[in-house]
Amino acid sequence: MFTRPTSLLIGKDIIRTVAIVDGAALTVVEANVKEGEILVLDKNFKAAVAAITFALSDTIYIAEGSVDTYNYTNEAGTSVTGARRLIVSAPIEGKNVTSYAGKEYTAKSECVVTFPAITGTIVAGTEYVLKLVFKDMVEHPGLFTHTYRYIAKAGDSSQLVLTGLRNRIGKHSGARVTASGTTTLVLTGKAIPSSTSSVNSIDEFSMVQFDAILNYVDSDSNQNNVTHGTAVTKVAAKQGSGTWEQVRDLEKATIGYRGIENRIHFPVAIPDSRVVKGGAYNLITINHDKGYTTPNNQYTATTKLCTIIAINGRLANQGLALQVRLNAWMASLPQGFSALSVFAAA
Repeated sequence: MFTRPTSLLIGKDIIRTVAIVDGAALTVVEANVKEGEILVLDKNFKAAVAAITFALSDTIYIAEGSVDTYNYTNEAGTSVTGARRLIVSAPIEGKNVTSYAGKEYTAKSECVVTFPAITGTIVAGTEYVLKLVFKDMVEHPGLFTHTYRYIAKAGDSSQLVLTGLRNRIGKHSGARVTASGTTTLVLTGKAIPSSTSSVNSIDEFSMVQFDAILNYVDSDSNQNNVTHGTAVTKVAAKQGSGTWEQVRDLEKATIGYRGIENRIHFPVAIPDSRVVKGGAYNLITINHDKGYTTPNNQYTATTKLCTIIAINGRLANQGLALQVRLNAWMASLPQGFSALSVFAAA
């Protein structure tokens, strides 16, 4: 949840445009910038030099080349065709930067529960009960469970019992887990289609979180824990960092700051998502304050802002060029910030 107005710039995994040299004027930038290219602009809206400092420019902007282009003729009568509109962050005033942090992409991983081989004696007619308790369904008022059952047959082994449970899960069209393994039973959470299928999904990204209990029913109709040779293991789901689903949700949450507020009613007149499905985004976050004169003109106050940069891909390309300029500028600020190494050379 955002606690301050936030600018989100989303970059593609592309190489910086050669024509945009250090110090290039805004007209040159607009005429040559690519869609999804991220640039640092100085206080005069020129392309920042690699060694930009606070002394050279006390304020910077982060700009992204949008999908929109336009034609114009300047005052000198020069016509420019196909100039690209820029998405520009709020001004980042060096004296008011409060934090500068980066996060490399890490992949998400689903919840996994593994049941080792059954060591107890398997008696024909014994009912084995596998109960899955899901913890991620916040819209459900209580615990949401699925139960799968298998009745042992004469001659069944541990592997056959676990295979019987695997088959029941496999035949359940609404199962929220997959079942694998041979001598073991490995349960893995499935991706939730309503939040992981499209950049236009309405549901926010979430993952299946569950516990699993394997019991058997004795002759007195009591459920007892199944014994295993080794301990049952569980690895909780991890959402990772910079996944395309997370960046998509960031985009939806920040689009209101660009003037779009309706994300529910249809048809929804919003720009196409700039997120690439399957992308791996590295993140740079800058928290900063913006000074403004109070309504009574008595003093200058500040308001809290945030600028987030998400760029697809870790190797050199434009991410490294951006990081070089931000590191140089941030290190030169009065409060000084350590350099980031979110992006690395190929």
